[in-house]
Amino acid sequence: MEGDQMQVNFFNGKNAFRFRVFVDYVIKHPFKCLCLSFPRQIKGQTIRKSRRIRTEIKARANVTDAQILITNLSISGAQITLQDDFGLKLNEKLELSFELQCEDKNINILLNINIKSSNIKSNLLFLYGVEFANLNAEQVFALRSFVHQEIVKDPSVVI
Repeated sequence: MEGDQMQVNFFNGKNAFRFRVFVDYVIKHPFKCLCLSFPRQIKGQTIRKSRRIRTEIKARANVTDAQILITNLSISGAQITLQDDFGLKLNEKLELSFELQCEDKNINILLNINIKSSNIKSNLLFLYGVEFANLNAEQVFALRSFVHQEIVKDPSVVI
């Protein structure tokens, strides 16, 4: 109702914001909509260093021959999924290799990664959040190009 106070939480894929506003007007026709006051204070926090996209990229690590699936990817890190537990520990350092298809080129990528988080899904998938370490300019360019290309092709891949 007009005059009610609301708390708004907003996430744009990289940052989270929170603020309080008042409902100035309620419009019911032709579309339902609320006109809100401008917030007096906006609190924000960076959640991610870079935009992250959903992927299904097959990869390999230097510590196992198991098939790894990169389920999301950004310029600074990724989420990798394994079907078996290989005892990967937090802050463990590995090499991850995979192939990106940028336009008509296949680019082989070999990255140093650090395990930053781990989780087990109900269907016994082992999920690891990894951070890329010591990227060179070519690796950054390839990752940035791939992420941008995928967002342009399908904006709904953004997480």
